[in-house]
Amino acid sequence: LGHAVLSALPAVAPGDDVAVLLGDEVLDAETPGLAQLLAARDAAGAEGVVGLIEVPRDQTDRYGICAGSFEAEGRMRISEMVEKPRPADAPSRFAIIGKYVLPYRLFDVLKRTPPGSGGEVQLTDAIAVLARDGGIVGQVVEGVRHDTGNVLGLLRASLHFAWKRPD
Repeated sequence: LGHAVLSALPAVAPGDDVAVLLGDEVLDAETPGLAQLLAARDAAGAEGVVGLIEVPRDQTDRYGICAGSFEAEGRMRISEMVEKPRPADAPSRFAIIGKYVLPYRLFDVLKRTPPGSGGEVQLTDAIAVLARDGGIVGQVVEGVRHDTGNVLGLLRASLHFAWKRPD
């Protein structure tokens, strides 16, 4: 994901923030996920924000996991991020979902980020550098989240939205 985000650099003006919204993460919420993140970032006076959910301990190896202190209801000042830790090594159960608002300087950090988990440049590793400066918060998102990156998740999301339609 880090390499993919770095590939967007030519389309971003210096100083602009970047929203990264992964297509296999669908959120059905009264307040859209991006609006929740922007409100959390602005309320915290933070440089960037990531969307979070709490997952069972045995699933931490499927996500980037964040740890830190909660400043407000559902908003964490992130001090540590680990990409796909083993459950025994996970610093918390708060997982990053595919929704981020990040500062332009992330691109400079990504350029210097060595390959991490899976031999790939991990976005989580680059954001962790920004988090060490205290500039990143996580917001536990409200709404119904669907992981459509697998057949069952796609089916569940399709049924969820179909049942909302009167026809």
